[in-house]
Amino acid sequence: MSLNEEEIKKLANLKKSLEERITEYEKVLNDLKICLKLVDDQLSKSSFKTAAEMITAPTPSQISTPKAGEVESILRALKTGAVLGKFIEGDNYIRVEVSQNLKLDPEIPPLRTFLINKVLEGMRNADLEKVEKGQLPADKIIEYNVKIEDNVFKGLEIKNITDRRRIVELKNSIRWTLERMVEKTQGGG
Repeated sequence: MSLNEEEIKKLANLKKSLEERITEYEKVLNDLKICLKLVDDQLSKSSFKTAAEMITAPTPSQISTPKAGEVESILRALKTGAVLGKFIEGDNYIRVEVSQNLKLDPEIPPLRTFLINKVLEGMRNADLEKVEKGQLPADKIIEYNVKIEDNVFKGLEIKNITDRRRIVELKNSIRWTLERMVEKTQGGG
């Protein structure tokens, strides 16, 4: 497929525009790195840890050895990088352990309204429909358990999860839910 002269001009202009934007973003990135260094320098005067270490250093409760066959990752707030908890993938299941320092009330939205009622129940209802159509065995319907202790949301256990798309959707939904809960707890939302 050959391009006509007008299409070539458009592509050349697009290339120039992209290069300009890349240069602009590189300048912004450089400025941000300078700002981060200044913040780290100020923090180091009053602490032995950098800002990144203070925010992202896992607490002893977050350091654990995954069981055989499990893949563990740290859930972090996208805005701040703060540790929200652990996301553990096993054979046919997912486990989420909320960071102990968060002390989240299970009644704070959007835990029930979004994560449980919309996401998890939505997946469960989709599975029930597949069972009715004979597309899924009844013992493969998604099951979940919300862990609450002393009126504190501790985590989730979700069984019968094998579809990679569902795992990604759940990880993103859980991270988003925890971020909103933290914001509301801290008075930011």
